[in-house]
Amino acid sequence: MTTPSPVLATVNEPAEVLRAFETVWSSGIVPISLHQGDSVRSAGGVTVHLADGSTLQLAPGTAVGMVAYSEADRHFRVRLIAGSVMVETANPYLEIETPATIAALRPGSFRVVAQGSDATVTVYRGTVVGRAGESEVPIGEGEEVRLSAGQAQAVRWQRPAAPTPAPLITPTPTATPMPTVAPAQRVHIVEQGDTLLYIAAKYKTTVDAITRLNKLDDPHSLSIGQKLLIPPSTP
Repeated sequence: MTTPSPVLATVNEPAEVLRAFETVWSSGIVPISLHQGDSVRSAGGVTVHLADGSTLQLAPGTAVGMVAYSEADRHFRVRLIAGSVMVETANPYLEIETPATIAALRPGSFRVVAQGSDATVTVYRGTVVGRAGESEVPIGEGEEVRLSAGQAQAVRWQRPAAPTPAPLITPTPTATPMPTVAPAQRVHIVEQGDTLLYIAAKYKTTVDAITRLNKLDDPHSLSIGQKLLIPPSTP
């Protein structure tokens, strides 16, 4: 009796499967179990849960194959057949194989995109090494690198940093002008002997101003006790 090979990964969403030694893709029955040599792909994108606890977020149209896994030393190799995969792993021995092999050196988060014989790697967290031919190219956090199969030289560029927000300028508050307070209205109470000429001289104004303000019909006729409004002083 043949002992079944261990399950290396599971997929809990609809996807197509290419079993080892088969040549035709078929619809897998959810949950889909993947063994060594099996491949999975999805038109809409799926999440592949690996046996070591890592996850692979497959972009639409991406296909990956289970190459090998050793439970003893946690060495895991997955082949990126086509498309783009986002890797979240705590396994420093997980490798994503492309024509230019990519390996995670320590736990991290990175994306691998297969482009014919090239691969582009973007590292979001941790450190990744790309093997191009016989050489290893370290890829640091925040870097994006393109690797070509058989070539040791990698085209490297730094991902643009987030734009620095413009300093917040607090507008200088405009002083609110204090309302002009009208001077208190002056009142004169006519006493015996008062004349408009005397009153105008006392308050530094004019007879005409007092007459107009009080609407006096006869400026020469004043009554004792009469209240007269006094206009502002004349400079």
